[in-house]
Amino acid sequence: MANAKPVFDTQKFTLTLIISFVVVVVFSMLMMLWHGSYEKDAQGNTHYNTRVNEPSTSY
Repeated sequence: MANAKPVFDTQKFTLTLIISFVVVVVFSMLMMLWHGSYEKDAQGNTHYNTRVNEPSTSY
């Protein structure tokens, strides 16, 4: 009984908690980058700032 492992390992729990927090923060940052920027006008409508590169017509 002297070598019995504790039922709850606080070091593993803390490490898992920190890693999961970092993963959630990184994932949310990537989603904000993927989502792009947007602006709201006076009426509350959302306008996304997207750019479309049109092909050049001067061949």
